[in-house]
Amino acid sequence: MTNCELLDGNFAEMYQRYSKKLNRMIFNMTKDAYLAEDVVQETFIKAFSKMETIKDSEKIGAWLTVVAKRTAIDYLRKENRYLISPLEDGQLFVESINSSVEQAAELMEIMEAVRLQISGWDSDKRKVFLLKSFHGLKEEEISQQMNIKTGTIKTWIFRSRKSLKEQLRVDLY
Repeated sequence: MTNCELLDGNFAEMYQRYSKKLNRMIFNMTKDAYLAEDVVQETFIKAFSKMETIKDSEKIGAWLTVVAKRTAIDYLRKENRYLISPLEDGQLFVESINSSVEQAAELMEIMEAVRLQISGWDSDKRKVFLLKSFHGLKEEEISQQMNIKTGTIKTWIFRSRKSLKEQLRVDLY
């Protein structure tokens, strides 16, 4: 699909091609399905109005991703919310968006407790947990990516969440 094709009325095709991926990415950032939908809609409104600025049609997906992330951050700032994301090595990063120092400190304490808890897990179980919880992948997708049975993935996720919930209750109270 070239820019000319997009500008000639195939904007719907571009939406079909990228909207689900963007929605999942934004949901992983915001943990709010309705906000993710709003951000994706706003992203495509911006894309439609700025389509002429795209010089390389091969980079439309990357361009939409950047627009969506920036739009999500703007929404989160307006709502004084947090952005939580995993780092490459499985560590968790929390960016406070216009929050109070107390809120940021409390969230950092919780995230540190989560990080400490999952650091002791088997690397495969930790990866499954991060892929599900922070990347929003479905069990089937994780199964295919890691070449582990879907039933095993579901069991690990259930047990990981249960263990984490129990441990955090003890550590935080």
